[in-house]
Amino acid sequence: MEHANEDPPLNPAGKRKIARPPMLTLARCPSLNFHITEKPYKIEEESFGGVMWSVASRRGRRRTNREDMFAILPFVEHLHGSKALPISVFAVFDGHGGQKVAQYASQRLPQLFLRKYENTCDVERALEWAFIQTDKEISAGNAEPSEDSLSAVPVTLTRACGTTATVVSLVGDQFTVAHVGDSRAVLSNLDGTVQRLFEDHKPGRRDEMERIESAGGLVVEVSGTFRVNGVLAVSRAIGDPELKQFIIPRPDIFRFSLSGHEEFLVLASDGLWDNISDEECMEYVRKIISSEPADDSLEEEAAKLLVQTAWDRGTNDDISVIVVNLLKYASLWEKKQEEGDAAVEEEMLGVNTEKISSTCVDENQNPIELEMVTPVAALPLETPRVRKPSPW
Repeated sequence: MEHANEDPPLNPAGKRKIARPPMLTLARCPSLNFHITEKPYKIEEESFGGVMWSVASRRGRRRTNREDMFAILPFVEHLHGSKALPISVFAVFDGHGGQKVAQYASQRLPQLFLRKYENTCDVERALEWAFIQTDKEISAGNAEPSEDSLSAVPVTLTRACGTTATVVSLVGDQFTVAHVGDSRAVLSNLDGTVQRLFEDHKPGRRDEMERIESAGGLVVEVSGTFRVNGVLAVSRAIGDPELKQFIIPRPDIFRFSLSGHEEFLVLASDGLWDNISDEECMEYVRKIISSEPADDSLEEEAAKLLVQTAWDRGTNDDISVIVVNLLKYASLWEKKQEEGDAAVEEEMLGVNTEKISSTCVDENQNPIELEMVTPVAALPLETPRVRKPSPW
């Protein structure tokens, strides 16, 4: 659909007037009550990590609570007799209109995904279902997780409360990423190339603009930013019930096989990407980790440097960064295949095998019990720094 571009009239000062969106009547959103962790995220800054991954996060200058959330589940083993291979999950959620949806989604979506994956061994199907099911629970306000993992504190959503979601799963040599919104996943390779794994879901994208307008919505440019109905700067998200006709939770999903030449993965909220290019980001990560490949703390140093760089460049937004060393991941998986899980587990330090039980529902809204382990492992694996035959 072509759009006529007419210059707005000049005001007496000779400046262009900003076109404001027309007043829209939206269906009133029902009272949405669901359960999340009681603790508000007011921590200004934090960072931690394992051997092959790290995370760093900092609250924005103008915020009271941090709206960025993340989820990390490395090498989850399955407890239901499933034949599914161990899986690693890394995810970033960037909330808007408050932290509530991001906080809920960061806990709920990985649980739903892992349960569906156990039942189907189909990563893409499980990811898509988990995104849509999480959104349904939030929009309907009927999520009832058990008190073992989520508190019984009811939360009422504001008019436009939602979150982006970028979720990466690693199963053997299969790399799958699903996303809605403008958080981003970027991959670097040993040959120095950098790859953005998908395009942001922005209202100004022609395909997204056409989808929104065909559903009866408007895409309006406000102060240089395209917004859905003049409100939201992303075109897909989880939550945002009053804009649900236009803001959909269906993720773009991208899957490929690892070759052994992949180097590092960075997932981050737009607080990073609005202030640093994909190439500059991976250059920082490569420079730090390559300086001492056997040092297991350098992934965390890289994540902290990226957060500090965005902060020093004046961002007011929350910044959350996950760095995953795919070379160490490949080494770990190769070791598991050659020597078995028991041999690898003997080397694991600080493994947390605490069970998390939660009441989940399947496609037919039948309750199911979810049990999963969240191993946070520190494995003494050396990072290969030269091209080797693919372990896959």
